[in-house]
Amino acid sequence: MGKKDDKAPRARPQTVKTEQGDRWTVRGVPARLQKAAAEAAWAADLTMGAWLSQLVEQAVADSLPPSEPSVIERFAAIERRLDKLERAVSAERAEPSKRAAKRPENTLPS
Repeated sequence: MGKKDDKAPRARPQTVKTEQGDRWTVRGVPARLQKAAAEAAWAADLTMGAWLSQLVEQAVADSLPPSEPSVIERFAAIERRLDKLERAVSAERAEPSKRAAKRPENTLPS
């Protein structure tokens, strides 16, 4: 990459509306990387544009923060947790009656 320290800070580029098939020029890419990209696109049986699009889409997806679960997903998770708790409480309430049933009649509880 070139030195950016020599230049004033650049403003963030504005969103550019492009039509399918528009040309896009990227300056400052060394010839060896241009050649490597062309070879990689050819090996993947893609055009340079299609190969670069896949690469950029993946890079953007990797840089995005994980998405928040939807409200429906959060409610479903809460419902699953409540169901689990209700089963545990029901099992705990049934447990003393099971222990009493196993105890001999003439034995006092400890």
